Amino acid sequence: MDGGRLAEDVDAALGQGGVVVVDGPFARRVAPRRPCARFDVFVDLPADLRLARKIERKCVAGGFPPGMLLRNYVEHRRAAHERHVEPLRAECDLVVDGALAPEVLVGQVWRRLPSGRVRPRFRNDGAGQGLPCAGEDGVFPALCLGSCSALRRSVDRRPTAGAALRRGDTGMAERPEDGVVRVRTRWRARFAMSKNTWMVISGGVLGAMFASLGLAVLFGPANGFGGDSLAFMGAISILGLLPCGAGFVWALIHPRRGLPSAAVGTVLGLVIFLCFAGDGLNDSWKAPPDHPSTVRAIGSWTSGSLVVRVRPDRVVAYRSGSGSVAWQWTPPGEDSLCTMSRGIGAGGIGLVGHSPHGKPCAAVTSLDLADGKEGWTATVNAPARDGDSADSDLVAVAGTQAVLQGTDGWRAVRLTDGRELWRSAPDAGCTPLEVAGGEQEVVTAAQCGDGAAVLRSLTPGDGQGRTRVAVPAEGGLRNLMVVSVDPLAVWVDAQAERGTHAVLSYDRSGKQRASIPVSGDEYDLDVMLGGVHAFDEFTARPLFGGVVVDDLFIVPGEKPGDVTISGGTHPGRTATGRLLAYSLADGSKKWTASLDDQVTGVLVDGTSVWAMTRDRLTRVDAATGRQSRELDVNDTASLYPVDLSAAGRERFTVVAEDGTRDEPPVRGMS
Repeated sequence: MDGGRLAEDVDAALGQGGVVVVDGPFARRVAPRRPCARFDVFVDLPADLRLARKIERKCVAGGFPPGMLLRNYVEHRRAAHERHVEPLRAECDLVVDGALAPEVLVGQVWRRLPSGRVRPRFRNDGAGQGLPCAGEDGVFPALCLGSCSALRRSVDRRPTAGAALRRGDTGMAERPEDGVVRVRTRWRARFAMSKNTWMVISGGVLGAMFASLGLAVLFGPANGFGGDSLAFMGAISILGLLPCGAGFVWALIHPRRGLPSAAVGTVLGLVIFLCFAGDGLNDSWKAPPDHPSTVRAIGSWTSGSLVVRVRPDRVVAYRSGSGSVAWQWTPPGEDSLCTMSRGIGAGGIGLVGHSPHGKPCAAVTSLDLADGKEGWTATVNAPARDGDSADSDLVAVAGTQAVLQGTDGWRAVRLTDGRELWRSAPDAGCTPLEVAGGEQEVVTAAQCGDGAAVLRSLTPGDGQGRTRVAVPAEGGLRNLMVVSVDPLAVWVDAQAERGTHAVLSYDRSGKQRASIPVSGDEYDLDVMLGGVHAFDEFTARPLFGGVVVDDLFIVPGEKPGDVTISGGTHPGRTATGRLLAYSLADGSKKWTASLDDQVTGVLVDGTSVWAMTRDRLTRVDAATGRQSRELDVNDTASLYPVDLSAAGRERFTVVAEDGTRDEPPVRGMS
């Protein structure tokens, strides 16, 4: 017992209140330095009742092992009481029966105290010195009430009595000016009791917290959570359970305090998880796998609440909310689909081309994508077709017109009924390559022998020419794709090794504004998703990696070392990716946005761009490159390029080219 510290505590308590209760077996030994009067009370209680109350307090209520307590009592406590506590009986001012009712004990003590100001007297402080208690006027300014021995047994083990003494019930209630401050002195015994309680409470709180955190990490992805923080929280939960698991079990063994503690820890763990976990996307539905196993999609559209997937043998529309099939359309006879429009017109009208095996893609049919009903069918002079292959940009939708390409040029018909509006022929000696359409623009491309290709901009209503551009590609073209109609931007991939391999932008007069190299000193640009294999996937409507937003060309960029495959016993894959933005005004790079992997899908969403990788969907602000949202893809990973579309707020549909193996043909994510 630290007598000096207890004396300081009692002195401080005397400064706060007029009456101080010092409670404990050795309260008689407390020697305050502040002048005070003492009144010592010995609370007498038979040994069997003392033991019974201790068992009730520590074992029944506190969870202390009964065997340990009884062994301690028999071997130590009983003899210590006779040696140290019992001799104090003769030194005390009053001996009371601890078996009496609390209110009786309070009355006995209070009646023996002087009702007025207590006369000073000297008492021994237990250290062989007298305590000078008198003030200057010979009376006491305060009253010090001390228990020489077992007052604690009456106050602690009979809570009503302790509360009565502290509140000042009966006699004390009449003296509100007397503040009662209770100073505990039996520190070692109290610590022994609190240690077991602390083990139960701390084990319950910490164990349940780490356990709930681990379970939340385990089941969180299935319920729309994600982010890099899940891995860290999972590691923390495992490391935390290693030292706290035993305490958690100990808390469950003592349910009175353990279960409430576990409840607190569970709530705390869930709160931590909710504060640090990111968001994720789960597959809300999946379309059944494709059959036969050799079939591949050639393109897709999104129209209203429907996502339409086009295969060579059929067109299937799925409801984006549930994945159920809304309608199917099959080309006539033994025809297979050979082309489709890049966009759709007002009212949800799309264009598809079809022909028999090995025959030119000569028939073009309009489809109402709301119900799958076919409208008009027109014929064109199409070039030869290899088997059941499909080609892109042979038909286009421009405002309310459909523009059809043939070997003799381009023909515009009304989108609603197929009535012809105008025709446009290529320059002499030139062969039509492709046609692209926008709301107010039609762009045609033709190859003129071994010379430069020619781009022409036409008005959709009457086919009048606006702009003519000679594309710098001497020696022929390997690829040419119109990336954007307004502003006009085109990807040029010349046959010559040192020829033009860039995205070129033009103004309304046909003057070149910018040239953005596709393969530069730092990055290779994926203008078409899939890189060198881009035209092997979605052949009728290829997937563009590069998109135009507010005069910026935003495109995935790659460089050597982005993907690393490790072999050995535990093979692994590490990857990184990025989006790049270039100005179509001068070709300068504006920003770079780092991603966790290579891009497999791109979606323009207003002034933002969504970039999809194998495991994540990231929204990037088109103007600044700032990443404003990250969503983990928790279920199906897209290993190959996919057609990504929005089906609502943070709801998406994903169309795969190959729906027979790793990915479903179409799936919804939310």
